[in-house]
Amino acid sequence: MRSLTQSLLCFVAKLLKCRFARYSIALLVTTACTPVQKPTPPSASLSRHIVNKADHSSSFTLSFDVPNPGWKLSPVFAYQVGDEIWCIHQLTPSDGMVAQVISKLEGSITLFFPTPNPNPTPTIRHYILGKTWNWNSDPKLFFLKSIDDIADRLKTATPLKIVAP
Repeated sequence: MRSLTQSLLCFVAKLLKCRFARYSIALLVTTACTPVQKPTPPSASLSRHIVNKADHSSSFTLSFDVPNPGWKLSPVFAYQVGDEIWCIHQLTPSDGMVAQVISKLEGSITLFFPTPNPNPTPTIRHYILGKTWNWNSDPKLFFLKSIDDIADRLKTATPLKIVAP
């Protein structure tokens, strides 16, 4: 059901759909007349990691929904915290205009271990910085407002080397 403002703007749009209408007014009115759809909740998936025993490296991938295809995911840090591996990623939006279509973002991180990882199937925790939307998230992903949220645990963690793609 349209609000009174949306109905009024649609009426004005019909009046202005002549030669005198400016692009910005038409864009504003078209945006106001378009019904708002609730975003679908994001889905996240984590794949199994790939282990290269020759050089003690492991690759981990993840994917989840973002508001548009302009978002990029970059690995920033990786730590071994007890028996878990914590991968910290940074989300960044695009600088320009991007179609507002919910898209699946995929990311991966390859880590180098100084010695063979004694745990062949470690628990992986992906921490993601930079999320700006208000969707429920998958319990397998942890969205942080700041790295300070986990700084105390990282003080005793062992840093891992991220292998460049």
